[in-house]
Amino acid sequence: MKKLKSIKILLFLLFIVGTSISCNDTEISTSGILSINFINNQPDIQVHIRPAENTEIIISSFGLDENGKAEKELNIGNYYIEVSSSIYFGSTGFQIAADKTTQISWDSQNIPIVK
Repeated sequence: MKKLKSIKILLFLLFIVGTSISCNDTEISTSGILSINFINNQPDIQVHIRPAENTEIIISSFGLDENGKAEKELNIGNYYIEVSSSIYFGSTGFQIAADKTTQISWDSQNIPIVK
């Protein structure tokens, strides 16, 4: 009887140790990266990010670097990107996934291509 009780205690301790070892601190990411690139870079380009659910709200506006590129960290979700400039650039919707990079490039005809 004593031996059975000792085995139960030992098994319980092994269970506790095993579960504590298998529980590691894995962070769950809630963001991804938007990477944009313009072939026809203009100095007056302003990029506006809007939530797809309500495109009346601007959640972020920013310009580009001297190479016509920019990166922005965004929460996972669906978005709409709009460009204001002295020349026309197309707008498009896109999705941000956790720990992924969404690339949008405006081609030589200023049409956005989402990858």
